[in-house]
Amino acid sequence: MGLLSASRAIGASQRRAAIETIGFVRMALVTCFIGVRLDRASQQAPGHRISDRVEIPHIVPLGPSYPAARPRASSSAMARIGLLGGSFNPAHRAHRRMSLAAMDRLGLDEVWWLVSPGNPLKGEAKDMAPFQARLASARAMARRSRIKVSDFEARAGTRYTVDTIALIRRQRPNDRFIWLMGEDTVAQFHQWRRWRALACMVPIAVLSRPGYDDEARAARAMGWLRRFVRPADQARDWTEWSAPAISFLRLPPDRTSATRLRALNPDWHRRFSSRRRDPVHP
Repeated sequence: MGLLSASRAIGASQRRAAIETIGFVRMALVTCFIGVRLDRASQQAPGHRISDRVEIPHIVPLGPSYPAARPRASSSAMARIGLLGGSFNPAHRAHRRMSLAAMDRLGLDEVWWLVSPGNPLKGEAKDMAPFQARLASARAMARRSRIKVSDFEARAGTRYTVDTIALIRRQRPNDRFIWLMGEDTVAQFHQWRRWRALACMVPIAVLSRPGYDDEARAARAMGWLRRFVRPADQARDWTEWSAPAISFLRLPPDRTSATRLRALNPDWHRRFSSRRRDPVHP
């Protein structure tokens, strides 16, 4: 009788866990459906600038300029890849340290730095260095690591992160991706184009930045994302999460900032201007 009772208890526990999982996935699907409708409604609001929908007429060919994962046992094996987008104006040691720490905490095979040709939220910033200089600074900072620098957005013609991720997932269906976001950018996340749709595509890992913890957790977008926060001690299991899912990772602090570096050396990009413009890997 004791064994039978124990078996029944285990079975009941497994059923409850399955029901909870189904309930969470159902809530995520409903929330994403509503979120996408809200994204569309906000883009149609008076005075809101809308870009034309990005049409992808062909696949951007894989090659030396496209992110290539480490050699794996088989072509069908899954790679765990973190995506960090930004201006990298310039790339600096905090970018590198955050990426390497996230790689360890999340169990990533690689981190891809997606250097943006132009950040829609920054407009025509006067201190924005030429794209090739920013790309070169990222390549130099990522050297001798599993961080891969990409000019993918410039070649694919995608301007918004939601379109970039959709295209990358389309081209790499066997791999799993997680979006890496600095804590200092969470406050602006609600301004990103179709940000709810983006959150429904891939999990998000927020990387700590000194002085931004309270601002990030009180961000407007967190009013929608708060119900999908996952514990940081479970972050290594992110491939089992159903998006939307977001986790805040506490990483070793580094106060290096691109703004401060530009203030100290406004002409930093000149040392990269004479470098050869070879195809970027990835």
